[in-house]
This record gives sequence, C-alpha cells and structure tokens, in this order.
Amino acid sequence: MEKSKPVSLSMDDDKILDDESLDSDDDWEDWCDDDSAIEEALCLFCNEKYRSVDALINHLNSSHDFNLNKIADFDVYERIKVINFIRLENPIPEFFTTVREDTPWKSEDFLKPVINDDLLLRYVIDMEETAVSKATTSEGFNLQNQDSQEKEFDSENRAYAAECVLAELQSELQNARSTLQEILFEADDLKDDKSYSNDEAYFNSYSGIGIHEEMLKDKVRTEAYMKFIMSNPVLFRDKIVLDVGCGTGILSMFAAKAGCRHVYAIDQSDIIDYAREIVIENQLENKITLIKGKIEDTKLPVEKVDIIISEWMGYCLLFESMLDSVIFAREKWLVTNGQVYPNKCSLCMVAINDGTMRDKSVEFWDNVYGFKMSCVKNAVLDDADVITVKPETVISDICSLKTLDINIVKADELNFQCPISLKINQAGFITALAVYFDTFFSEIESFSTGPHAPSTHWGQAVFHLRDCFKVDKGDEIVGQFSCIKNKENHRNLDVSIFLESPIGNNTLRQ
Repeated sequence: MEKSKPVSLSMDDDKILDDESLDSDDDWEDWCDDDSAIEEALCLFCNEKYRSVDALINHLNSSHDFNLNKIADFDVYERIKVINFIRLENPIPEFFTTVREDTPWKSEDFLKPVINDDLLLRYVIDMEETAVSKATTSEGFNLQNQDSQEKEFDSENRAYAAECVLAELQSELQNARSTLQEILFEADDLKDDKSYSNDEAYFNSYSGIGIHEEMLKDKVRTEAYMKFIMSNPVLFRDKIVLDVGCGTGILSMFAAKAGCRHVYAIDQSDIIDYAREIVIENQLENKITLIKGKIEDTKLPVEKVDIIISEWMGYCLLFESMLDSVIFAREKWLVTNGQVYPNKCSLCMVAINDGTMRDKSVEFWDNVYGFKMSCVKNAVLDDADVITVKPETVISDICSLKTLDINIVKADELNFQCPISLKINQAGFITALAVYFDTFFSEIESFSTGPHAPSTHWGQAVFHLRDCFKVDKGDEIVGQFSCIKNKENHRNLDVSIFLESPIGNNTLRQ
C-alpha cells in the first residue's frame, strides 16, 4: 500500500548558506540585517504581530505578564535558545516561573531558527553586536559599580578591561555563528535523507483543510470519540491529557469540555495554526496548549500526563505508522496506571465475491478500447484498493488477524505474521479479500470500519486475488497474512497474503 505526496522542506533553499558566505562577516551581517524578508515580529505566546520589537515587548508585558528583559541576563546563546524554545514548544508564560537551574532549552538544537528571518532573533543578535561596538570606545564602556570603582581605573586599566569584554563578546558571537552554521548545513543534508523526506511528505499531506474536513464529517469516527469522552467525565475530570496528532483540535476540545485540568495538543502539520485560532475562538486557550512539532522531538511543559488520546488509525489499521508515535508518547509521558484511548484495536478479514468490482478494477485492463495493458493490471494486483465493500458481497465469517492492546503493545510487535482461517458461509467465487479494523474505548464503547457497519472514510483495504476460485458453503480457506513496514518508507506497509485454494495457491504481495 502506497501513498505519496510532494515533499516540501520547511527551510527555503536560499536560506542555506555555503561555507564561504558564512565565513564572511559582511555576508553574515547582511543575512542577519535583511529587513525585507520579514517586517513584523510575531508574539511568543499568541498570533499578534508588531512592526517593531519595542511594541512586541510592551505587548508581552501587558498581555502575557512576560518580561522579555529577563532574558537579557543570558549570553547570546541563551537568548537565541529561549526564543526558539518558546516558538517551538509553545509553553504558557507561567511556565517560566517554575524554571530553575535545569533549563529545558539546553540543547544546541534550539539555536536553529524556528521562523526564518525572525525579527526577535535579529534583535537579540543586534543587542550583542551593539554591546561589542560600545565596548570598543571609552565613551560607551560602563561598569555596573560605576560610582566608586570606575574612578580608580586609569586609562590603561580601562583600555585593558574594554579589550577583555570585547574579546569575550566576540568569542560568544563567533561560537553562535559557528553552531548555527553547523545546524544550517545539517538541515541541508537532510534533503537527501529519505526518512526525513518521507516524514515531511506525510505531515504536509495533513496541512490542508480538505483531509480534516473529511475526517470531521465522518460521523462514525468523530461521534464515537465525542460520546466516549463526553459521557465519561469521571475519567477525564482534573486529568492532564495529551492529544497526539491533534489536527483541528477537536478531541482536545472534547476533553476540555469533559472537565480535564489541561490538554497538551501536538501536531507537526501546519493545520495546527488553524487549531490555535479554533481554540481561541471557543475560549479554551486557558485549557488547551497547542505545540507544533513531532512527538518524538517535543518537550512537554509537564513531566507526566494522565491520559493520551489520539486518532492514529490508518488504512488497514497500521498504514502511516502513527501508532509508533503514540507508543513513544505512552512510554515517555504516561503515568503509571494511566490510560490510552482508544485502548484496543482488532484487525479483521473477510472474503468477498464481487464480479462487478473485479471487472472495473482488474479485468478492465485486458481490453482498453481494444488494447491490452497487462503491466497496469499487474500494478493494480500488486496494490490494495481502499473502497467501501457492499455487505451483500461478503461470503465468509470474520477472521480476526491481530488484536492490539494500545496500553501495552510494543513498536516491534507492529511487524507481524498470522494465520488466516476463513469459514465460507455462502457459495460463490472469492474475488478479493477485505481487511478492516474495529476500535474499542471500553468493553461497551467501540466502532467498526467493516462492511456490515456504517461506512467511514477508512473504507476497507481490498486485496484482489490474482486467480479467483469457487467455494462452497462450509469450506474453510486457510493461509498466511504478513504485515511489515516498508524498508524505504516506514509509513507504508508491505502486505503479503498466501492462500491455499482448490485450484492452486494464491500469493499476493501488496
């Protein structure tokens, strides 16, 4: 099963500087001082923008009770890291009152700009360069204890002190430049990294509104989550909730309405920008903190959460490998005896007899306006169709392939093989196999994506047989099912199906 979309890197190509340009102080200053790239400074905690940093600082003080000048005590490294930390992790302003010695922005990763040509970053770099400039002249050199100590310095001592300060500041600035240069070139190298590109393509596919509209309009899916969360306030009351892959934030808002203490909602795709506005529009900004980033790279403002909610299921249940991210979050942040919802999923299979579907999807390629297109037919048979199967075409009992307990399953268990046993309940021809999943929140709260249930946007994953064969009621068809992450793109699945049949074995690799 494959799905691909164009890859778009988050950093523009023309922002990746070469060694020669970064070694030039003039080029560096031109890059830092380019006012044409961005004219407004974005607030650290909301979507307000200002034409000057001074106006932004006043806004931070008045609207968020956050004094940016507190950062002035840090060196240039720390100032850059703090700004990028806030941009990336989206902590609430009150978070900084709890920070002591163990600051969460220690990593050199926070030297990488989150926003290209960030006016606030240019401001702190300009502050540093201004300090360097002032340190070169006696008129601009001031000591904190100016009242008594400065008078005792003779001209030689003052010059020596200025040189020391200048050397220290220039060293810090050069170190910052070198580190930022390394980060920028690492980002350039990522262009050739397939896993990076695959992830970028995946997250970009969820940046648009259309796919979220489709999911929200899927009543089976959305109402199942809503009914479970809203009808179980005891489970959510006063709990810290983590929403993995929050999209528009609908699950987070359900949890907020159910009485949770706070929700941390994470998504790497650009849809989170809409989610922020949606949360504010519904006056839930004090209950929900939205964080843009991959869950594997995110640092939460809290050590643990009580509940994880996520709509991670893909076609054939495991397509797109989002469950891996839920497992990562569970292992890192869920408290002992905490819960993940949904808490169980079952992967199921049925045999279908649908000659009309086979004619349209497979046999069509044998005669396309008088021409054979066997290569296309083989490609169709090598892939799975995602369609809605008519319930009257199902001719077997349900075969349960795999059941996952989301509270304990390990990532390495998501590559698996299992036996197939299909008991035929209606005579006919097996033309294809349909794979779907059932999702459980509790023993009595669940929904199904199967052919006999109301249709969902997931449909069913249909695997066309290369050779159809006849079966009678009461026959049992056995075989083997294998599901493994694709080696080139871990978000795709390699599915192999082996069936024993009266006319010979059927082997599908899709």
